Amino acid sequence: MKKTRILSFMASAVAVVALLAGCSTENDFENGKDGLASLELSSVSSSDMLTRAVIDGEEFPTDKGNIGLFLYADADASEKYGDGYANVQYSYNSTKSKWTASPSIKVGSTPGYLYGYYPYNAANTDIKAIPVTSSVNGDDVMYASKQEHPITDLTAANTSIKMNHALARVAIKVINNGYTGEAKLSNIKFEGATIASSGRLNATDGSITASKADDVALSVLAAEQTIATGDGSTYECLLVPSEVSSNRQTVTLSLTIDSKDKTLTLSGNNGVIFKPGVKSTVTITLSNTGIALKSVSINDWQTVEVGEVKVGGHKVTIQTADGIDPNDILAKAYVDGNSVVIRASSFQGAKLVCNVGDNAKCERTITNDKFTFTISEISSDIEAVLGYATIVTLTVTSNSNGKVWIGEDKGMTSGQFEAGQQVVIHAAPNNEFIFLGWNDNNKETDRTITVGMTDDAYFANFIPTGALPSLFTVDSNGKQVCFSKGNLQFHTTEKIWQFAENQYDIIDTSLIFDYAENSNKWIELFGWGTSGYNHGATCYQPWSRNENGYPEPEKYYAYGYQDKNLYDGGKNLYDDSGKADWGYNPISNGGNIENLGWRTLSQSQWDYLFNGRTDASLKWGLATVEGVHGMILLPDEFTDPKTNQSTYCTDGSFVSGNPNKNWNTNSYSGTNWQAMQNAGAVLLPCAGERTAAGSINPGSGCYWSSSTYVPQGTSSSQQNMSCNISFWDLRVQTGETSRQYKDYGNSVRLVIDVK
Repeated sequence: MKKTRILSFMASAVAVVALLAGCSTENDFENGKDGLASLELSSVSSSDMLTRAVIDGEEFPTDKGNIGLFLYADADASEKYGDGYANVQYSYNSTKSKWTASPSIKVGSTPGYLYGYYPYNAANTDIKAIPVTSSVNGDDVMYASKQEHPITDLTAANTSIKMNHALARVAIKVINNGYTGEAKLSNIKFEGATIASSGRLNATDGSITASKADDVALSVLAAEQTIATGDGSTYECLLVPSEVSSNRQTVTLSLTIDSKDKTLTLSGNNGVIFKPGVKSTVTITLSNTGIALKSVSINDWQTVEVGEVKVGGHKVTIQTADGIDPNDILAKAYVDGNSVVIRASSFQGAKLVCNVGDNAKCERTITNDKFTFTISEISSDIEAVLGYATIVTLTVTSNSNGKVWIGEDKGMTSGQFEAGQQVVIHAAPNNEFIFLGWNDNNKETDRTITVGMTDDAYFANFIPTGALPSLFTVDSNGKQVCFSKGNLQFHTTEKIWQFAENQYDIIDTSLIFDYAENSNKWIELFGWGTSGYNHGATCYQPWSRNENGYPEPEKYYAYGYQDKNLYDGGKNLYDDSGKADWGYNPISNGGNIENLGWRTLSQSQWDYLFNGRTDASLKWGLATVEGVHGMILLPDEFTDPKTNQSTYCTDGSFVSGNPNKNWNTNSYSGTNWQAMQNAGAVLLPCAGERTAAGSINPGSGCYWSSSTYVPQGTSSSQQNMSCNISFWDLRVQTGETSRQYKDYGNSVRLVIDVK
């Protein structure tokens, strides 16, 4: 059986309040009459505590404040006793060495039922609704439930009630191990439904109704914020339990140290229990290498000897952590040859904390239900405690274009593992997709990770085969995209969409745009919104062009939108169904799935590539690749392969461009360009622009955005424009004012979002 020990008043279970009173022979139900017995408390003591709590010692300290008592005529605490005794303040009287009140509670021969709570507050009028709050280094709260026998004037002098502790306690010990920062802890935050910021305590049974069961955010007083060097500082958090039916509650702890947050998952698995009166200790170490969450343990475990053996005069004792029944573990210690074996035959997932050798602390996890030490290791008594190992949850997820799993089970995407355990996670793309990488930029499809001390999650990104695996940030929120492998092309007879095989590929067009439907030709210069889906525009087919060479931009409005009284340019390609965007199509070498996620960049995203991202001016430049002029865009992270041997950059490095440069700023052969592409570079080739009259202006790069143009004035001609980017050998245009009429033909380069 488990051996218990007497601990403190405030920790968990029970304290005894002896109530002394005089005697009365009156048989009435009145209060305050002569002859009624006055109620006095002779002592407050504790017994059978799980752990120590805020108020320590077997006797309740007489200098800790006052107690509030309620007396009722019924066991349900619903009928008042006489005129009523609600929230009577009892203070310790050092002269009488008793707890007394003035006026005191008067008890007659009619039985009464006594309840109490601590600390006293004059505002408390309902024993079933005592306010409680979570706090750092705040007041503990306890309550006295109904005593076993009711009080009368004959028994008042020898009456006692039991005091129980209402709050859970977590001690956060922060050790300063040479940390040279300010080491200021400003906030402590608990997240989890098992605790609450505040609540109402029913002191008749100890139940708590959470009045605010959201995150518990506790501020630390300025005078207590600086963490001491050496042993560090300890912060006592008293928490309102809102669900206490299970020891396996899970709560996330966040600490704000020097304005940086660090989190840790707390649960019964790693020794933290959110129950009234139970104290758990979380140990955190600060060093210059970072804020490390070092360990989590129950402080002052109640221990039980479940096995003992002597080796060379030294004793090996096995104990169990609080809350673990030794009868369930069947633990024992015995000598086997030259070894001492500690066995826990039915306790998987346990961890042994012990002293071996010269009292060096060790932690060993049960293997095949037992621990083994050689006799030579034992030079002193061993005190081994069996407790739960630190168990964390590991999760892997991905987008819908591939599969991820943990270990050998291909259906396992989440599981619990011991901290420090090595686990293999896997990523496998679907057909027509490639693996881009994990959310921590690791590129291994099968990788071994070491499980940390907190729950962790890994996300795998899969992109279509037609995407280039380099990342470009396109807005200030950090959204990233991958570009398609080449410009978009369409075959007029076969009705096939594809990406150009090489980034520098363009269609060698004549100077007249004569590609009608079924003309059996590939085209790459499209009117705005000509995706091939009927989205409300008159001209929506990819081969659409103006009849008789007359301007007809009003026929190219996405979703048929046009209201010249508004002068707002209409709708963007993605405003309604998204079908006006070319990327909605199944693209034969880009996954070949409708609405896969390909899309056209907005104008603000194009502009951010050129002007907004970090070192933007160094990440684009004019170039000639395999004789084709174009614009190079470098990804967010780029390592120059230095394979460019043009005369303009003798060291072989990429040279960023500006309007004063020309096409020969960077010159690449096919081989040298392949090295640049492998390093993540994107090329926007110059395919020219088709005019409304049907002629083609060669020599420039003109690329549509998904944004309609919003004119600055009321010009109807400007209203008929959409935004694009364009570049020549001495000019680059991006931003809100870069635009073209909707019936002109521009190149299209699609991207796909990366989570």
